[in-house]
Amino acid sequence: MGEAIPGKEIMACGYTINGITTCKIAWLRGSEDGSMNYIEGASEPTYWVTENDVNSYLAVEVLPIDSKGRKGEVLKVYANEKTKITHEDGPLPAVQGLQIIGEAIPGKEVMAGGYTINGTTTCKFAWLRGSEDGSMKYIEGASEPNYWVTEDDVNSCLAVEVLPIDSKGRKGEVVKVYANEKTKITHGSSSESLCQ
Repeated sequence: MGEAIPGKEIMACGYTINGITTCKIAWLRGSEDGSMNYIEGASEPTYWVTENDVNSYLAVEVLPIDSKGRKGEVLKVYANEKTKITHEDGPLPAVQGLQIIGEAIPGKEVMAGGYTINGTTTCKFAWLRGSEDGSMKYIEGASEPNYWVTEDDVNSCLAVEVLPIDSKGRKGEVVKVYANEKTKITHGSSSESLCQ
């Protein structure tokens, strides 16, 4: 269900019969040669159509499973009646030239800056901090274009993600950029320690 154009959400839906208690779902993207490839991480009933889907086919596979663990026949359904995904409403909203402006040291404020294009009317911001294991974690409450660098940021990497949205509610691709040219935050002296 739903309109399969970039920035819109589509959904696999139906009803179960014969004691089916759960379904495994996988979204696929097709190419010109007819091959279908599973989309990494797309295993929920809903799927956000992205720029990567343009000029390809989208399909969903559903594997029904009953309470005894028995698997039924895999069902495959194509979006848009098996026609290619296009930009019916024009290109998706986007952000270009994203950068973090300001000196990223404790006690200083930094700001995400860039240029919005393709009808972007608003952006959602999320600041992230790197951990010792190299993963990035969202900073609770840090959802504005500006961010005050704290002692918690020292010896970690700092980044911001920006999600552009247009007046129709279509979402563009998330853009991420790191502070300090992707080096760890210090108290002001230069750092050569790169983020992973």
